[in-house]
Amino acid sequence: MKPIIGANHRAARMEIVLPVDASGEYAFDEAGKPIRGRTPLSFTVPRFDCMSRDQFKQLNKELADIDSRVDDDGEPLSPQERGIATVVAMVRPFVDSETLAVVEGLYLFELEQIAERIQDASKITLGELLASTSS
Repeated sequence: MKPIIGANHRAARMEIVLPVDASGEYAFDEAGKPIRGRTPLSFTVPRFDCMSRDQFKQLNKELADIDSRVDDDGEPLSPQERGIATVVAMVRPFVDSETLAVVEGLYLFELEQIAERIQDASKITLGELLASTSS
């Protein structure tokens, strides 16, 4: 009998490869080709449904906090600032402080791609996930 897939299984996690190296410098040129001597920074995050209860609870708290934040003028955060804070909150539990600093320095366009990859991977059905583990 085959055991159920654990939340720690590699199929329940995704690797995020950033377009920059550990110093925040682009690791790829304008055509997307690797720049010699620069290694893109990468990290692994779980699907939303594979986060621990504590991680998920903390993420929800942080997202609620983002909704209530205001800028220096007392105005609600702009959609862009909210987007940046949201993606940073999504990866914070899974990266070290150096990687987090690099993530915080990314452009909104780059951060949106991280969020999209996490959300897309979290939408994969159990059947698709099971099929991917048998190969």
